[in-house]
Amino acid sequence: MVNTPALHTLPIELIYRILDHLDVPTILLSFYGVCTRFNQIINTYDRFKTCTEIRLSYEKITHETLKYLLYPLKTSMTITKLNLNENKIGAQGAKYLANALQNDMVLEDLTLTNNNIGNQGAEYIADALKINTTLKKLNLAKNEIGRPGAQCLANALEINTTLEDLCVNVNDMGSQGAEYFANVLKTNKTLIEFHLGWANIGYEGAQHFVDTLKINTTLRELDLGGNAIGDIGAHVLVSVLLRGFNTTLKILAIDNNRISTAEKQLIHNLLKNTSIKVYAHDQDDFRSSSAVSPFMQTQFSAIEFGCVDECWL
Repeated sequence: MVNTPALHTLPIELIYRILDHLDVPTILLSFYGVCTRFNQIINTYDRFKTCTEIRLSYEKITHETLKYLLYPLKTSMTITKLNLNENKIGAQGAKYLANALQNDMVLEDLTLTNNNIGNQGAEYIADALKINTTLKKLNLAKNEIGRPGAQCLANALEINTTLEDLCVNVNDMGSQGAEYFANVLKTNKTLIEFHLGWANIGYEGAQHFVDTLKINTTLRELDLGGNAIGDIGAHVLVSVLLRGFNTTLKILAIDNNRISTAEKQLIHNLLKNTSIKVYAHDQDDFRSSSAVSPFMQTQFSAIEFGCVDECWL
């Protein structure tokens, strides 16, 4: 009878050969945590030691799986980008991540879109932001974060001095949530991009950012799309830019906000000789060119969608 060697007893050179045919995310999901020897081998594997980015989107990762995945990620000194988009880590998973961010990880870019972390998970992440000094970009879009979570995150921005890009799109934070962020952005000196789209902030929420834009000198990109701010909300925001109160903001996204064609044309006419980009289109503008004024048709063909990154859901 032939004895077939077990995988965990193979020489390390053969295991390396096997790993060479797998991508790093598969290695972590399939091999890490199987046994102590595999863990040691993965930690010394060249491709893992030099890996800078881990993408684990749509992998149905729960908080239990994440707990084990974080062990090798915490020991890595090269992984700066982690994408856990569309998983199921929940608030407990956010807690595990937050603990790691407070201690060992060197992450600069973290995506947690649609992981159902809720207000509790947002609070855990906020606590980590008060201590973490490496994270520059954080995406918490579509995570059922409400006003309490918004308040926690805004409070963290009063302390954090490294985060440059925060996305909280598609979270029902309301006008109160908008107020929390607008207030902290009056003094925050590091955030360059802020995405608060589809957050149900309404005209009142947009109004909170008027005073912020008069004071803030670091924000370059503000996304308030899909918030039903209407003509009045659009007008007050654009007026701040026209009056020269703010000279640093370069992109204002107020798309899908129930803004009339007349107001869009007025905005275009007022800003056409400036370097400021204002996105004010609606979905219907793209469906029927006959329903769009000539100036808007020109704008659609000239819109630089390269400026609109994955945060703009």
